[in-house]
Amino acid sequence: MNVKHISILAIISIALLIICPVQAFNVNQLTYSVAEDGSAIVTANYEMSFLEKIGLAVPTVKDEVINAVKTEYGSTAEVVSISETDAELAIPNFADKYDTYMQTPCLNFTKIQSRMNAYWFIGVLDIDYSPTTTTVKFYNGQEYNYDNQVFIPSITQNI
Repeated sequence: MNVKHISILAIISIALLIICPVQAFNVNQLTYSVAEDGSAIVTANYEMSFLEKIGLAVPTVKDEVINAVKTEYGSTAEVVSISETDAELAIPNFADKYDTYMQTPCLNFTKIQSRMNAYWFIGVLDIDYSPTTTTVKFYNGQEYNYDNQVFIPSITQNI
């Protein structure tokens, strides 16, 4: 294939991204693993349609995701890894820790939608903001599961 054919295919692909409705970007599993110090590792497993995959070069989007994570969770939060199917984030001070208990924040995924509209790559995605399953795991083995919920209440855990 010569450069002309590749250019035409690229233009058609971009046009399809703009014209065609895409399948939803769906988060299958979202897991918050909360450590004894209140920090959390967040692991997301998600699906993207073929059009979303070709429209989003993961290395290009990674910088935007890092910026979004730092804006949402503070400058010490970091993107550990990101790929076409998974992402892992490290969030220090995720849960508030007290003498006898710790408490996670409420998670309201609908609020993410309004904040995410500021990022260029969101226009390419049709996002389902309710993860299929959200799990909050604590270091002591306690686990809470929520299916298709856009709001996860604060969880108080004795320590």
